[in-house]
Amino acid sequence: MNNIMSSSLIQAMRFRSKGFHPEKLEEGHPSATASQEKLPGFNQQNLRDARIQMIGCGGIGGSILDHLVRKGCGRVDVYDGDSVEIGNLGRQKFFPSDVGQNKAICGARNAIRHASWPTEIVAHPMWFEDATRRGLVGGASAAIVGPDRDSTRVFCSKYFYKMCPVISVGIGTRAEHGYVFVQKPGATCFACIFPGAITDQRTPCPGTPAMIDILLVIAGLVLTALDSLLMPGRAINWNYWDIYPSGAIPTQPLMIERRKDCPICGKFN
Repeated sequence: MNNIMSSSLIQAMRFRSKGFHPEKLEEGHPSATASQEKLPGFNQQNLRDARIQMIGCGGIGGSILDHLVRKGCGRVDVYDGDSVEIGNLGRQKFFPSDVGQNKAICGARNAIRHASWPTEIVAHPMWFEDATRRGLVGGASAAIVGPDRDSTRVFCSKYFYKMCPVISVGIGTRAEHGYVFVQKPGATCFACIFPGAITDQRTPCPGTPAMIDILLVIAGLVLTALDSLLMPGRAINWNYWDIYPSGAIPTQPLMIERRKDCPICGKFN
């Protein structure tokens, strides 16, 4: 049984699950994650020990969160100051009863039911920038940044630059493409690829076209990238991938180099 507990914290809500993995398995019965553990280089313990900072729990963040806890991640902190709307239900991990409630809390509550291992999700019903100002952000093995605005991606690129790896995610305003960028500590940063994002204050949502298809494609790439950061045996040979599922624009994984004149990481050259 997937036992679930929740308790109120100051400015946060904590959800815990024992998962589907008993302490002792009967002989011949595989664990919930036995199949992925057969993959070369996969290290389940590293995933269990990980603490992930998830910024944004809408379309992309919710898709990643569900599958992250299924894979057996030990702890995820989720930040989102937005509320669930009816228009979110067609592509985001919410139910009609969630409408009007905070996305971080609803997303965490819904995702914890998918946990395969003992997992903790801490929901922070606020924007990540506000959480940092209040001193509510703890340590991290990695951060996943998937809001609908570049200003937050830039903020997180700076905030985590020396602390931990950051996976930044973006979806096109016509839902026809998306990208995944992996920023390692001291390496190529978000502004190296998107220098114009430094001054971009646009907030595309709500009102832009959206579809679940591209979210699922991008979520899979994010999970692959995260494995590579947590498990040396699962290395990838790219740090940037711009995807057009329709094939309208051929794309391939790339390794983007640092820019010496970058406004974020240039000072560390």
